[in-house]
Amino acid sequence: MRLHLKLMVYFFLLTIFWVAVDGGFAFGALTKLKPIITKQDITNLRFLSNDGRFSLYQRRSGSLLYSTNYKVTEIVKSSPGTHFTVIGSTERKKLLVEERNDYFRSFSLRQANNIYVLNYDGTGLRLFGKGQSPQLHLADTWLSFFDPSIKELQFINITNDTLQFSIKINNPFNPYFIPQTIMLSEFKVLLTDLNSSGHSALLEFNRKDKKFSTLQKVDSHESKIEICNSDTSIFVAHIGTNNSTNHSMVTQYPFRPFSLDNGKIIYESRNNEIGNIVCNFSPQKIYLVQVTPTDTASFSSEVVSVDLMSKKITTLSDINNATQILNLDGRLVTPFQGKFYMLEGTNNVFDDTLNTPPSSIASDPFLDKIDSASATPAPSPIPAAGSGKGSGSGNGSGSGSGKK
Repeated sequence: MRLHLKLMVYFFLLTIFWVAVDGGFAFGALTKLKPIITKQDITNLRFLSNDGRFSLYQRRSGSLLYSTNYKVTEIVKSSPGTHFTVIGSTERKKLLVEERNDYFRSFSLRQANNIYVLNYDGTGLRLFGKGQSPQLHLADTWLSFFDPSIKELQFINITNDTLQFSIKINNPFNPYFIPQTIMLSEFKVLLTDLNSSGHSALLEFNRKDKKFSTLQKVDSHESKIEICNSDTSIFVAHIGTNNSTNHSMVTQYPFRPFSLDNGKIIYESRNNEIGNIVCNFSPQKIYLVQVTPTDTASFSSEVVSVDLMSKKITTLSDINNATQILNLDGRLVTPFQGKFYMLEGTNNVFDDTLNTPPSSIASDPFLDKIDSASATPAPSPIPAAGSGKGSGSGNGSGSGSGKK
């Protein structure tokens, strides 16, 4: 009986080892990538500056806090269970904060959330509207967000919020579609949409005459278009979403001036890549999630970089199931099984030799032990003037809609 029990334990442990090694990291990733390790629980971290001097993190109580030099300031005080998303840019002038209430109780993918703008130094919080997928444009002078309930993109000038306009999305089929946008200037916008046939299309909207131009479109609903921009280039990806297409292609175009006549194919494959392209991390490369061939029928994907000059492809991850790439203020990371793994950049999250904490603060702010009552109160959000539909004339605002 005892021998039988030992054999059962032996085969159980052997099975776990085999699944972990050969079955795609079911019980933990066997990876050479270095995780970002913080004194704060990494699942609470929402933003980390490039130099490691400040961070934004949330608490279960519904607070978003800004921590720097052993000082903690409460930025937003919300209800328990609120989930915050913080988005920056390479300009490092502004941060966007998306506040989603009832995150663990409301599972709607169409929920409109509060969108705030925050200065990079943690000051000047302002509420600009409600929507999803906020984004900074034109050296952090404009922001955009999408309201899926009315299928409308809102663009607001951060400095002068009387300058705003909206774009009505066509998309007659997919209720979960979120358009991607790039502001070419204050008057022209690139965006993705679905036409009357449900095909993905790349459009240009001219704010002056409120007209759309169709620049590109796919041949079927089994492909999608992704767009991404760096300081000098715009990248347009055509990616298959069904086995009947099996094709992915990324083309590079000049940003200023933008022209489809000067495109250069920098990546092409016979796979339906996951995509999620990052193009603002390095001026010499882009990054995407690539489907990798395997000896078994199981699915495998990794993060790769593509050199813009040589078109050389380099695999950066080894986790078998990569899905996302994040530019965390100058660190290229991929999330996996509750951790964030470094792909490129400097893992300088903490340097305990920077400063000695004042004797009045016994605990480290990253340990999440500071009671909200002792934190500096958050400033009252000031709604941006005229942050409604953005229609009308005489104040630089306007709206547009049309069939694509």
